[in-house]
Amino acid sequence: PTSSAQWNSTFGCGYVDLLHLDYHRNDYFSSTIGESGAQKFYRGAMFNKDKATLVWERRVVYNNASVPGTVYALSDLDLYLYNDATNGLIDSSTDANDNVEQVRAGADYSQVVIVVQSSGTFAGTNTETYALATEEGFVSSVGPLVSLSIADTKRNLGETFAVSAIVRNDGDLRAHNVIVALNPSGSGLSMLPSLESAGLEIGALAPGEARVVTWMLRKDKGGEASALVTATSFSYGGFYRGESTLRVLPSAPVRQVFLPIAVSG
Repeated sequence: PTSSAQWNSTFGCGYVDLLHLDYHRNDYFSSTIGESGAQKFYRGAMFNKDKATLVWERRVVYNNASVPGTVYALSDLDLYLYNDATNGLIDSSTDANDNVEQVRAGADYSQVVIVVQSSGTFAGTNTETYALATEEGFVSSVGPLVSLSIADTKRNLGETFAVSAIVRNDGDLRAHNVIVALNPSGSGLSMLPSLESAGLEIGALAPGEARVVTWMLRKDKGGEASALVTATSFSYGGFYRGESTLRVLPSAPVRQVFLPIAVSG
């Protein structure tokens, strides 16, 4: 808790409530994160005025009792707070000049997602160690993981047929704004009704949820035809993608079998 609404770079975090501090003594995470937009996720409940605070160190090369001669530039980590139900951004803290970032809930939320995200590259390393202090009950999450599967099929030239893909969220956070697309351009397949690319918006997928998406296609060339099928999600400030390839194989030719007929006379 602090004496003001937000952390202040001049005065720090204000007074300390030692009783509250003791209550939350185990409510923190220590981890590492990679460069260039890597993300780490944490989920839990937050009430009005609850906060989460991210800290990390400026790295130097140890020089025994002497002042370090090599001081690396401060890594840039950012902190975001999202409403899990809507994917809406509640708060963010993205100052490139500090090694403390803090976000604050302005209302009660049954589940929020805290995102630690890197910006740019790191000096002298490719990972950065950080600590994140949260409210009670938070857990680390892997995030949304969008996967897609579609089975091969056998069709004749000129045949019209239905093809279905299964899109699934294999992660432990909701996948928002999911769009499934099949692009038949140049594949020897055409879509009915005729579209260059059919992107179907299916909304959000809860963890473990799967849905089936179906298209009507026509095979316009002999031999094998194929088309890329993708599923994308924009969730918690990042894009997530799964893909699979539809393969339409030629049907086995119909064979005519002639049987001898015995003629008696």
